[in-house]
Amino acid sequence: MNLPRFDNIPGAVAIDLDGTLLNSESQLSERNRAAIESCVECGIPVIVATSRPARSVRRLIGSELADICSLVMLNGAVVIGNPPLSGYYREILPDKIARGTIDYVLGINPQATIAIELEGYEFGVTGLSTGHCCGSRIPQRPIWCFH
Repeated sequence: MNLPRFDNIPGAVAIDLDGTLLNSESQLSERNRAAIESCVECGIPVIVATSRPARSVRRLIGSELADICSLVMLNGAVVIGNPPLSGYYREILPDKIARGTIDYVLGINPQATIAIELEGYEFGVTGLSTGHCCGSRIPQRPIWCFH
């Protein structure tokens, strides 16, 4: 394999998760894990970018890598900087837009199931009258149940 040779150490390495860092089976190869660890050992910040929420990022790359890489998740809605980078950022969807979107969807389909991410660690979902959520029976009108 002919890889480019760099004269300077990069200021950072940013890499997408699905189809780039992970293989077609959503697994992290030992070669990719070693490359990330090598970058971090050399003082090069590694930034993992994905549309996925935090709970699946940690599951897919492992807590060890999630703790040493900076993470851009939920298409940039949640950002966590780990050394040598730092900071925490979250872009909250304004209540008016969230409520308007929910009302619009339910206006088209009153039986629609709606899920909302809560900073990538939890999500809220509406349930139907015949379903179960968190071990308890859901009443006739959909309610929010958080996981």
